[in-house]
Amino acid sequence: MRHRSFKTIFLLLPFIFVLSCSLHVNGARASNDNSATDDNTNSNSNNNNNSTGVYVFAPHAQYYFVADDGSYGDELWITDGTPSGTTLVKDTLPGSWGGSPQEITLYNGIAYFCSNTVGSKEALWRSDGTDAGTYMVADLYPGNTFGGCAGKFKEVGGLLYFVGYDNFYGSELWVTDGTDIGTSAVYTSLSLPSTPIDELFEMGGKLYFFARHPVKGRQLWTSDGTLAGTTYFYVSVEAGAYGGAIFNNLLYYAAKDNTNGYELWVSDGTSPGSALFDDINPTGNSNPAYFTESGGKLFFVADDGSHGNELWVTDGVSTSLVLDIYSGAAGSDPRDLTDMNGILYFSADDGVYGSELWRSDGTALGTYMIKDIRIGSASGAVIGDYAVFSDQLFFVANDGAYGQELWVTDGTQAGTAMVANINPGPASSTPGIMHVDNSVGGAIYFSADDGAYGRELWVYDGVQAPAMVKDINPNGSSL
Repeated sequence: MRHRSFKTIFLLLPFIFVLSCSLHVNGARASNDNSATDDNTNSNSNNNNNSTGVYVFAPHAQYYFVADDGSYGDELWITDGTPSGTTLVKDTLPGSWGGSPQEITLYNGIAYFCSNTVGSKEALWRSDGTDAGTYMVADLYPGNTFGGCAGKFKEVGGLLYFVGYDNFYGSELWVTDGTDIGTSAVYTSLSLPSTPIDELFEMGGKLYFFARHPVKGRQLWTSDGTLAGTTYFYVSVEAGAYGGAIFNNLLYYAAKDNTNGYELWVSDGTSPGSALFDDINPTGNSNPAYFTESGGKLFFVADDGSHGNELWVTDGVSTSLVLDIYSGAAGSDPRDLTDMNGILYFSADDGVYGSELWRSDGTALGTYMIKDIRIGSASGAVIGDYAVFSDQLFFVANDGAYGQELWVTDGTQAGTAMVANINPGPASSTPGIMHVDNSVGGAIYFSADDGAYGRELWVYDGVQAPAMVKDINPNGSSL
């Protein structure tokens, strides 16, 4: 069976559920207002490209995703969890290449995404779940075969913001109201080629993002969707290199100035209110990253110069090391930080058991390994792909006997177990969690390879055994 890369990020939205797709909006473009009637799609998302997990939508518990049935290439599909209810929405790029939709995002009840058009350019698309209601909104850079959607959608103030790019300006901030004429570039030359605009944040009803100024370097910016209302805060030399998060109505992020390395900064959305919060590593860079709120605290990973990359926490007043999990300077390198019911779950290597599943309430006493899934210290067990469903944490792990399979935990050692050995024996089904529906009667959707049908769409409702939804590609893997 052939195996293809897959991407799986689902966002749960009221009445509609989204996996992961990328959008881009049009601005400063030449006249081309009839592109909305064109039918073509594309692909690409934040950390993944051309895979399959672009899933969205759900009136009546239906979910959109990207799959290749062997005839049309990667295209937009919809499922209600049954074989008959799993169908192709539209062949957006006619032929066998596929439009490869990416970063599907819900805005005003419509799914928006980036997709390839004729000429391999990524355009902004929309879909209401029907063939007729699925079409291109805007060609961001008419005549430029290298420009297109980059995704990172964020709805703020009734408008949908996203990132576009071309080979001249690099990354640019775009905005759309869902129409071709209402899609435009907010500001050009925010960045330089290969220096992308990073994650978009909403705080206090305004948009914030990190981008490189041509002269001032990487800065924190804000925008109200207009050129005049798009400005930057020149308070540090480099800002946002390791992401950020909104916590207690403040933006926490990594930045450096002329005195300190990359450290923890905080901003209230103004220049005077943007400053160094804590110099965690006075002799170097602490590189705070993986910001995750849990139990009224903000967790992140940082290196204080003595303990390596370890788990840190702040309550907005003080900052502290939670626990030196890997004693000494090596660092346990925590990953996949995920909140479930006020407790933080993550993978970490304590130097004894390898990378295993841990939990923390923000105190040293309340931070411990849940279970040694792969006995011994060889390489550990936890692979990642964390998702919360029905008050349980699902993840992918390898116990050394059954390969990479779907696991679940309720936070206790006794309540941590493999859900099913989908690919029988020591081989791996290598699940990729795509979407979680936590509504009544919901389910968790994921891709998996059972060794017989290739990588296909599977579903698990927490009661019945996991089951393949449909063999979408009879001749190989659809996901």
